[in-house]
Amino acid sequence: MIRAREEERRRLRRDLHDGVGPALVGLRLRLAAAEHLAGTDPEHLRQRLQALQGAVDGITSDVTQAVTGLRPAALDDEGLIEALRLYADQLSTPSLRITVQAEGNTAELPAAVDAAAYLIGTEAMTNVVRHAAATRCDVSVRVSDTLELSVSDNGKGLPTQRRRGVGLTSMRERAEELGGQLLLETNPERGLTVVARLPLGSTD
Repeated sequence: MIRAREEERRRLRRDLHDGVGPALVGLRLRLAAAEHLAGTDPEHLRQRLQALQGAVDGITSDVTQAVTGLRPAALDDEGLIEALRLYADQLSTPSLRITVQAEGNTAELPAAVDAAAYLIGTEAMTNVVRHAAATRCDVSVRVSDTLELSVSDNGKGLPTQRRRGVGLTSMRERAEELGGQLLLETNPERGLTVVARLPLGSTD
């Protein structure tokens, strides 16, 4: 848990330093430029202020994503399975159906485990929407002495020659931080299956 916490702190520091920090500096400069228009060019000032409102919305979104990455609120509000189902419903479309099934007791999982499972699951579902060209995605969670999360789609699978993406790297790191593993099974005719196995006892 300590290792996972420090990794999240490092990620948060990177997100704030590389994303939010420069955005705030840019916002300050744009506000200073807009100030010079006050009283001289009201219409231009109005346009500048509208653009700045959009910039503030973008920064707010970045901060929300960074905070959500630490501990998604849906986990505490709904629990792991319902939180995954809500996310699946948001991504589902008439051309892509995403379902979530559960087996075993998911009600009393260690906090680090259900957070990792949720973030791996949502990242895997998002990748299906972005890259798989699939019509179906099945998410399953099985709990025994470990938690096994499986996300399978019927899309085009992974290319033979591929670069390691940020999403797959992030999912693998989240699993390994808890002493677990992430496995990929891909076939152009059957799509891609992402399997995360997370030990429950490692977080005691």
